[in-house]
Amino acid sequence: FMESKLQAGLEKKTLQLYSSALEKLELALNRYREQYKPDIAKYDFSKALKEVRAEVKKIPNEVKPRAYDRPERVIEAIQDRDFKIVAEVQYKAGARVHEIAVVKPSQMLGYRRDIDGQEKGVIRVEGKGGKVRDLLVPKEAYDYIKEMIDRRGIWQIDKYEYRQELKRACESIGETYHGTHGLRWNYAEERLKVQTEHVGDFNVALGEVSKDMGHDRADITLHY
Repeated sequence: FMESKLQAGLEKKTLQLYSSALEKLELALNRYREQYKPDIAKYDFSKALKEVRAEVKKIPNEVKPRAYDRPERVIEAIQDRDFKIVAEVQYKAGARVHEIAVVKPSQMLGYRRDIDGQEKGVIRVEGKGGKVRDLLVPKEAYDYIKEMIDRRGIWQIDKYEYRQELKRACESIGETYHGTHGLRWNYAEERLKVQTEHVGDFNVALGEVSKDMGHDRADITLHY
């Protein structure tokens, strides 16, 4: 839930309010559990909230663009191959981290010609609010994920470790770290150019990019 709010680019103050509300929810759930459901596991949001707060802390009080200046250099600087692929899918297909952190064989749908004429791999994901959409992934990245699924039975990465690796990559090249969502900002900017060029209408392009990113409203694209 909090990752979806981060990706939507909500203001820092709003995210902090959500975080505090979730702490209260955890407390209430555990009180209910103690009284009525003592046999179930204790609710513990602490780790997730700690990770989210670390991301929220980096957000300036004023909303500013968080796209990376040199996204290709950032990805190139990532050492771990799996994490490099995840970053590329975020940048080139607009994936949220949780959408590409785990991929099952049934989600791999083969290849499709994109609007720009390039053949890309299709990965069907379930995003915010249960919304299902197809990520159009660069063929090389798609083939790598498929190969790993064939070997391991599933594609899976540690989201926390991925964030840490992305941060290290930024530091190594002197790029300001904008979190994983920064790569979606880059995707939105570049995808809008592609859509506008091919559909010929800026407002229509806004709507198409919104769909590509898993949103309902066209004006959300303007936020990026």
